[in-house]
Amino acid sequence: MQKKYKRWECGNDNIMNRMFVFGDSFVDNGNSNFLETVANADYLPYGMDFPLRPSGRYNNGKTFIDALGDLLNITAFIPPFFDPSTKGNHTIDGANYASSGSGILNETSSTLPPKQGCTTKEEGTAIDPIMKFLSFGDVKNPCCQVVSTEDGGNDTLCTKGGAMCKDRNQFLFFDGLHPTEAVNVVLATKGFNSNLTSDVYPFSIRKFTEIWCHHL
Repeated sequence: MQKKYKRWECGNDNIMNRMFVFGDSFVDNGNSNFLETVANADYLPYGMDFPLRPSGRYNNGKTFIDALGDLLNITAFIPPFFDPSTKGNHTIDGANYASSGSGILNETSSTLPPKQGCTTKEEGTAIDPIMKFLSFGDVKNPCCQVVSTEDGGNDTLCTKGGAMCKDRNQFLFFDGLHPTEAVNVVLATKGFNSNLTSDVYPFSIRKFTEIWCHHL
């Protein structure tokens, strides 16, 4: 499942060597493990292709931020802010504040459907506008086994120890909402390298880093 990226450096030094991340379950890297929430991803099959195994990431492997960190040549995974061990020198590479169900307002998660802590696929996802640019064999079904609301589930999260698709590189969705690692790699690569305004606006992350280097 591991993809190879073409990493980028500013001269001989890695200038963009840290990130501070804000977001929801799409880029949550474990904060939900330390918060009161019913939408956790700290069990298999989540993380089955991740070096640390289940870590709280809502897919089979790396998030968009992890893949972007590879492209920026950030050598360590950005630590989850709410992990008690994330303090002092452990934030030298930045920190990730993202968590499932988070939003701008304090009451954001309280307005979500019962038992979820994440929006549903029917309500729309962050990847909907760019789905037409992605090429995957299955763009509708989840890779993991998801229990429907009719059967007592939530239509979103993977069943603990449930069935799993054979080729995760061919699936757009890992569970009922979140993309697979393969999708995150494609999105990060587009965000980093693309010159198309349909992919990035006003310019790519690569261009941003080049502007940053120019002004150092």
